[in-house]
Amino acid sequence: MKKIRFILTAFLVAGLLAWSQSAMAATQVSTVSSLMKVLREDNQKAVYNVNLNAPFNKDTSGVRENVSTETGEVSVTNTVFEIPGRNGMDLELNLEYRSRDAKGYAEGTRSGNAYNNYGQNVIAWYDMFDSAGYWLKTGGLIYTPYDTILSETTIDGNRWVFTGNMQYENGTSLFTSGDIVNTTVEFSRDKAANYIFGEGWNLDIPSLDVDNDTVWVNLPDGQTYKADFTTGIGLADYELTDIVFSVDTGYGNGTSSSKYKLYYANGDAYYFSDKGELLVKMDRFRNAIRYYWEDVNGLRVLTKIVDSVGRAVDIQYNDTVTIIKSGGRSVRLMKTAVPGQAGKYYLSSFIDAQGREFRYKYTFQDAAFDQVGKPAVNNQYANLIEISYPTGAKTQYVWEKGKKNIGASGYIVASRAICQWHSSRQWQLEVDISRNA
Repeated sequence: MKKIRFILTAFLVAGLLAWSQSAMAATQVSTVSSLMKVLREDNQKAVYNVNLNAPFNKDTSGVRENVSTETGEVSVTNTVFEIPGRNGMDLELNLEYRSRDAKGYAEGTRSGNAYNNYGQNVIAWYDMFDSAGYWLKTGGLIYTPYDTILSETTIDGNRWVFTGNMQYENGTSLFTSGDIVNTTVEFSRDKAANYIFGEGWNLDIPSLDVDNDTVWVNLPDGQTYKADFTTGIGLADYELTDIVFSVDTGYGNGTSSSKYKLYYANGDAYYFSDKGELLVKMDRFRNAIRYYWEDVNGLRVLTKIVDSVGRAVDIQYNDTVTIIKSGGRSVRLMKTAVPGQAGKYYLSSFIDAQGREFRYKYTFQDAAFDQVGKPAVNNQYANLIEISYPTGAKTQYVWEKGKKNIGASGYIVASRAICQWHSSRQWQLEVDISRNA
């Protein structure tokens, strides 16, 4: 019987685990190596357009729609509620679509069984998934010489899928198995919860994406930066000094305690849980808006917001409609299943508190990606092609495909809007969008 050691992310487990293919004594890797972090960060930077971030947005219209002239990405904002608060601490809740986020899956790799013929211990890196299929984190298993590196196994009820990436136990670079291929990967529960309203749609409140000890900060204006606590402001590549992101456990919403704080020079502060959930927004006069989260159908979602005066906004979820209530008013978000994708939905209409309906149409476009120099695999994006307003006016978008680079040689095909049509019963306006992305 072969024996290998595994490494667990949080603690060391010694003993015998029963595996479907073999029984092994194991020791799991305590931390994810910097090499795997860089690999994942290259992908995230391409998706978030970190190199094109700026401390401000270029608005191409003054209403609800914006097209980035740098990337061709489309964003659309619908107001859910605007509730005046104490001393100007108003609750402004908006639902926002971003085309960059309107995809069905994450991009990843996987491999078949491999053989450790390298003459020394190797760490094989795995994607870990829970029993419902949601991505959990990256984990590593150490294999001794001549061991078979398993393509897939189950540990503590979680499915481990070999990514095809390896390194020597004390190595300084990654190498890959000969059978590595590109594949789509299910999102984490947190990511799935963010877009429960439909692919690409979420509430425009700041949030954090926490991946082990790597944190991505989604600012209130939609820009995304990687946390870097070695800098004075706590954000990598942020060019101004009006923000500080830090570790802070000083506040909570009464049920959960904070782990991180995002502070602005005007005195506004946002406090987040260790999972990246927004708990409190507080101004310099200590007026606060509090956010409450619960598990609904296996996803951690926002269910209540209490404003600075104590008034509540309640959110109710099911598969086809989300209802957001405040006082005697309600907003309904209608969802429809994405064709051919189980458990995926798009927002088909938004009915505001006055009963006015905004309708949305999409084109579901394949977008190829290749991270390892192997045949590309398609992801799918829900690209918005038409908005119908209650007045009868419409906005339509025309899309084309381009490439974003990942690392040294990989790429993701990304759609960008190149033309925007505005029309009503009386007039039409065509806007050509810069293609300098």
